[in-house]
Amino acid sequence: MLDRIRINIQNNNLLVGFLLVLLGIAAPLIINVNNFGILPLLESSIFNSDSGDLLLAAFKLVILNSLRALPHYLGAFIIAESIIITLNGSITYWLRGFVALIIIPSVYKIIYWIYNISYDFGVPAFIAVFSIILIEYLNFSNISLLKKSLIVVLLLLGVQWMDIIPSLSAYGFGRGEISSDIKIIAGFIGSTQILSFASITFFFVFISIAFLISKLLSDEEKLIATMEKNKEIEKGLAEARLKALEARTTQEMQSLVHDLKTPLTSVQVLASVSQMMTEDEKIKLYMEKIISSVDSVNGMISQILYENSKDKITTEELFEYVFSQLASHKNKDSIKYYNRCKDKYIYINKIRFSRAIINIIYNSLDAIDEKGIVNITVGSHDKKVIITIEDNGVGIDEDNINKIWELGFSTKNSTGLGLSFVKNVVQNHEGNMELYSTKNQGTKLIITLPEAEYNEQQHKDTSH
Repeated sequence: MLDRIRINIQNNNLLVGFLLVLLGIAAPLIINVNNFGILPLLESSIFNSDSGDLLLAAFKLVILNSLRALPHYLGAFIIAESIIITLNGSITYWLRGFVALIIIPSVYKIIYWIYNISYDFGVPAFIAVFSIILIEYLNFSNISLLKKSLIVVLLLLGVQWMDIIPSLSAYGFGRGEISSDIKIIAGFIGSTQILSFASITFFFVFISIAFLISKLLSDEEKLIATMEKNKEIEKGLAEARLKALEARTTQEMQSLVHDLKTPLTSVQVLASVSQMMTEDEKIKLYMEKIISSVDSVNGMISQILYENSKDKITTEELFEYVFSQLASHKNKDSIKYYNRCKDKYIYINKIRFSRAIINIIYNSLDAIDEKGIVNITVGSHDKKVIITIEDNGVGIDEDNINKIWELGFSTKNSTGLGLSFVKNVVQNHEGNMELYSTKNQGTKLIITLPEAEYNEQQHKDTSH
């Protein structure tokens, strides 16, 4: 289970978040009801039946509560941003939002122990924490932390006004002492409607601005992602032009890739723009599939062209692709597949490496009879992924064992076909090969590859 969960921490953001949380704990020393002059305003509103003083007191209370809460809410958000939790190979952005759900109540407890001041962790606090979880779920990975923090600030300001709305008291809002006093005084001087109108107005203003900024950041995120994808396409095409100078075959491939430049880029851009402009969820889904397909085509082109172009994929992804290429083979039902490490990552050129695996499987299928079996087993040990392909076919003659690695060597009814290519591919992936064969009993080939550590920050290999 522990192998499936990985946690990476960005130390700088963690430090900033921790300092903000400490500031939030220290805030009651300098930010309190007395130095904000709220109580005199409440007294004046009672004696003079002045709704203006009451509204001013309410406004000051919201500012006071926001200033006291902002450091530890913002600190909790930044700490959550600094933690990258990977579960089964996928980054769970929403899960780190729950970090705030742990930090904020803990801060409230610490403040109570130090100052004997009881902060109410009521419905507004839950809404604020949920907003942080929602922001993490939206995953604005390309947006600056400052812009995302602005959303937290606006949401916090908006939620604080909910404590002042009299009609929400029955639902757990505004249970603090001063918040309750303001609503009681509003009822006493007949200003409940005025207080409700002002509170609701400010609530919708701040929340609307927060949602508007969220929408703008969402569009910015999509635009940045689209631009990055286009840059990758352009970079791949530029590298293709350089590679084309080395050989005629590569030059012909380059011509093909160059011809694909305009439609690939056009499809990518138009699909992304259409996805941003439409409100129809089905169309958005179709556009996403188009964008994903273009990415796949671009990735395949890169890996065909460049031997050193590699990606981190799971062993299961590799063999799903391998078996899709074997679907039409007449003896495909003779293959038995066992994968004991489906979630393990390997760093490979999927196109070239899958061709090497397919080459081995073809050899094994050609070597067996109708009742023969080809067993493919994938396991892991000591940070290594071990792929074993074993058949009960005709085997290899002892005289040919040392020749099978030679370029161009082939023997009918043997599992030695094309192993020169296989060996070259495995070695280029920092792997090892072992081959055992007995005439008329079968052949076993073991490929050992280094297991790859999954890291979201590491981009595709661009050494080509």
